[in-house]
Amino acid sequence: MQHLISRSHIESNKAFQRLSDKTQVLTPKLGRQEVVRNRLTHSYEVATSAEMVAATISTKAFDADYQKSVYNISLLHDIGHSPFGHEGAKILQERFKNLGIEEGFSDNNNNFIIIKKNQININDYELASLIKYPEKLYKSQADLKVILRKAIDEDIAYFGSFVDINDRPDRTVACEVMDEADRNTYTCADLADCYSLGISKGEELTEILESGKYDNHMIIEFLTSAVKAIEDKNKTLIKNIFANLKMKFNQNYYLGDDLELKPKDQQVYEFREELFKISVKKYIFSDFVRSARGSETACLNFYIDYVFEHERYPSKYYKNKIQNATTELEKVTLIRDMIAESTDSYVKNFYNDRH
Repeated sequence: MQHLISRSHIESNKAFQRLSDKTQVLTPKLGRQEVVRNRLTHSYEVATSAEMVAATISTKAFDADYQKSVYNISLLHDIGHSPFGHEGAKILQERFKNLGIEEGFSDNNNNFIIIKKNQININDYELASLIKYPEKLYKSQADLKVILRKAIDEDIAYFGSFVDINDRPDRTVACEVMDEADRNTYTCADLADCYSLGISKGEELTEILESGKYDNHMIIEFLTSAVKAIEDKNKTLIKNIFANLKMKFNQNYYLGDDLELKPKDQQVYEFREELFKISVKKYIFSDFVRSARGSETACLNFYIDYVFEHERYPSKYYKNKIQNATTELEKVTLIRDMIAESTDSYVKNFYNDRH
């Protein structure tokens, strides 16, 4: 029951709900435009994928999601994202490094700042399972490493009878499950959006199909169906085909030694990795997306400049802390965290109102 109480608390929190106004790749639009993912819809997709991965690697001997945590951490895995997705995070990283914050900005580390600031009640194992990069935590987050060590100890105690553990894992099993579910989800979702929007005509999929490099029946069937759907510009079918592929990816795991997730079928794993590279080249760094990001970059840079020049602190929470900061580094760090919590629309509207 406790994991359901935590889930309800997450879903009701304003910081989580604001993910509907945070970019996945393209800024979310309402109305009759083609629907693209935002951080909220993505988080729910990852949560379902993570439950599927966990169910796949479970056996009668053990339950991979023994802490009932994978759904909740999947809902929260992107809550620290800045406005305008990874491009926004890159701007914050560069700008605040130049302002003297050596650690720059990390959306994963910002998860913990958002969770604490917005009083999202989750247990220590869930908190530990959100730590994807323990070596990259902010210096102020050293206490999280203690929580992570305890969580990994719990995993070792639970799974140690079923798999060999020679090298201590760096992350929890739940984190591993969430991270693979995330990769499966955004790879398939990004390509579905890409082909539905007509950004790519799918020649790269035809090339893979004709190359004969894969003999897996599922992969060949997917490529054949996807190429036809893209040629026909059948957006509903394109999205359904990629959704089915995501489910195949999610079921391609077993729990190996040292608590690492391993692919059951190496070809399926390699195919996912190839599709990810295609999504990066044909969608994430396409001219279409780059053009949209140009205007967003201008909005965010303008907002950052305005905050510093006019000491504009719209958040009551941060305003009080910033005005009482005892060092310039503390002040700038708080401003970084305040700006990172802004939504796409807030920053865009702020820019547009002043131009």
